[in-house]
Order: sequence, then C-alpha cells, then structure tokens
Amino acid sequence: MTPKVKARNGPAVFADIAANWSSSSMLMGQLLASGVHPYMHVLQPNQYYTTRAFSEDEKKVALNDGSPFKPGAQQGYPFLEKTLEPGALNALHIFDHERAPVYIDDCCHYTLTGNRLLADCHRQSRPTNHASRARMRPSTTNPVSALPPMLVFAIAGVIDR
Repeated sequence: MTPKVKARNGPAVFADIAANWSSSSMLMGQLLASGVHPYMHVLQPNQYYTTRAFSEDEKKVALNDGSPFKPGAQQGYPFLEKTLEPGALNALHIFDHERAPVYIDDCCHYTLTGNRLLADCHRQSRPTNHASRARMRPSTTNPVSALPPMLVFAIAGVIDR
C-alpha cells in the first residue's frame, strides 16, 4: 500500500522539492564516486528567476505572464539555490551579460547561443581531480561503473507543480 503523503502548500512544497533534489544529487554523486564517472550538479538558468536584461524581441518569445512554468520557477528556484551543495555549479547568471537571445520559448529552452554558454560553463567548471582514464577500472560492486566513461550532470529545470 502506498504511504500517505503529508499535505503541504506554499513555501513548504518548494522547500521539500529542493530538499529532495539536493538529496538525490548527493546520492547520485555517491553512486558515481568510484572515480569512473565524474559527477557535477548544475543549477541552470531560467528566465523567470534571473537578473538578465531582455531585449524587447526576446521578451516577446521568452516571457509570458500566463506561462504555467513561471510560478514554479519564481517560487522554487530560491529554494534550489539555497540547497546547492558545496562543489555544485550555480549557473543561474551565465546569461546576464549576453546580448544575443538565449531563450527560444516561454518555458526554459535555449537558443544555440544559450546552449553554447551553458556547455562552456560546464566545461570550464567540470571536476579535474579525478584519476586519469588509464588508471580507472570498473568496479565489481558498482553497476554504474560498467557504463562508458562520461560526465554526469544533474540539471535543475523548471519546477512544475
């Protein structure tokens, strides 16, 4: 039988979502701690929680007061930002000084420029303290280590209630 879920609303909902998000990230990091798969937790930019100055043209595409994603992002992102663990990448402001459009819709999706900026941010911030690939050996006790070497990201998107 499925256990009952405690009733909550307002800020408590977003605090719980952020706590679960943070806990999940830490568990993924522990799972991948064998050294074979570096892990980076990233909080990506969102147009509804930003200090970016939008051009008039980009505002028409990216900002929508009626967007179902807007309330969740505005209310949830502050909690996500507060719960970022040490070593996580807070990429919220990487678009702040970019003049070209970075959003292609009123949800959370990026233009090629936005994707390149986020990829560059990841590349410049990725962990560098991992053993070389030549020294990495798959773990016999960790099934994830059987996967090919890769960098795993946990990226927070829009919170949708």
